[in-house]
Amino acid sequence: MLHDDAVVSVPDAAYGYTMIFHLLSLDSQEPSNFADILDAVGGSQNRLASALNQYIVRTCTALPSEMAMKSLAHTINFLAETYEARETFRSILLAEGIVSSIVLTLGSALSAGFLRHIISFSVSPWAADKEISSLLDVLILGHLLQGLASYKVVIQMKISLSEVEEASASLQFQQSACFEYWRSFAALASSRIEMLCLWHSAGCPAFLACDNMKCGVINQRNEFRRCSGCRHAAYCSRECQIIDWQDGHRVECSEMRSVLQSRTLPWRERAFISAFFRFDYADLRFKIARDTITLLQKHPGKPICAVFNYSEPGALVCAVHLKDDFDALPAQRRPIEWATQWGRLVRSGGRMEMNLLAFTPSFMIFTTRSTTSKFHEGLRRIARDLPPDTNPSQSEKVNTCIRHLIQAMGDDAELKEIY
Repeated sequence: MLHDDAVVSVPDAAYGYTMIFHLLSLDSQEPSNFADILDAVGGSQNRLASALNQYIVRTCTALPSEMAMKSLAHTINFLAETYEARETFRSILLAEGIVSSIVLTLGSALSAGFLRHIISFSVSPWAADKEISSLLDVLILGHLLQGLASYKVVIQMKISLSEVEEASASLQFQQSACFEYWRSFAALASSRIEMLCLWHSAGCPAFLACDNMKCGVINQRNEFRRCSGCRHAAYCSRECQIIDWQDGHRVECSEMRSVLQSRTLPWRERAFISAFFRFDYADLRFKIARDTITLLQKHPGKPICAVFNYSEPGALVCAVHLKDDFDALPAQRRPIEWATQWGRLVRSGGRMEMNLLAFTPSFMIFTTRSTTSKFHEGLRRIARDLPPDTNPSQSEKVNTCIRHLIQAMGDDAELKEIY
């Protein structure tokens, strides 16, 4: 039986690495295979989560590069399969900090020449092997693209991409099977690096809004004070804290403390995600408004949220959904602060919007706030005044009304993301 200490032992413990590598390459959705994997680490899902956490951190530094590349790809596949199929194990993985470990691993791998290895593999005889070719696709699509949501990864990616600029431009690599995936990755990486530079030049701004939903003050995060109980809710004044305590935070405080403890990303990582989300939100603002009108026309009075799908390659996909769609999901699939944030949205009187950012392996909530509810009220008015047989997505009148609303609002139409 292979226990945790064998999984994370020194590089010359070849048997331990070979066994884990073999187990992770099995189809984990087959119950007998998953049972074998559990048995190999002592029979406990907690032991497996801990072993995987340590294994992925050490993979790129403790193994020869060929084995490390294949091991990392198999591990990503395994995590994706088990995350979707096994809700209990998903909760255990998150509690073990698997997300932070993957980010840390990728940052270390980039420093060790991960991009160079991918290009070398793509043009080597290994790439003719279908398994190797599919693993390369997993590494690019399943790991590199997802990693571009991390501040630390993008910092290192800026250096790593410049180091492989010549190799990635070679004709041999451009004719390889994985080059199309690489091109998608490189385009997104360049975009995130550009956004990172802009964010740095602006002083890495991070906004908060007063959590007294009757207030509406929005400012830099250092202008607010946190609740001493949950360390999460923020207020611009003592008076606003008292009002919010009476309006609902008295009940929410302990839940919000759990939210803060469950977050595996430090504030700078969340602020960076918030920053590139703001750019994407601005590009899609008109579409979000039109899709919101479409839903409001069919379901007046129903709460709505926008979902930004960052888990797939290519152009960012954004869709507007009813809150009911997500209420129907198992609780493990929803962010832990789901109920609390919806309570705040109701109390905001139209100054707050709910956004779900879909990453692998989970959703993250980012709210957008405005100092006024006029934009929200304008969208509801447009939806209410439409003839029943009008399709808002095909109506030039609706498009014109949205443009006029945005123009009339001026700076008030801008909603700031609150990380």
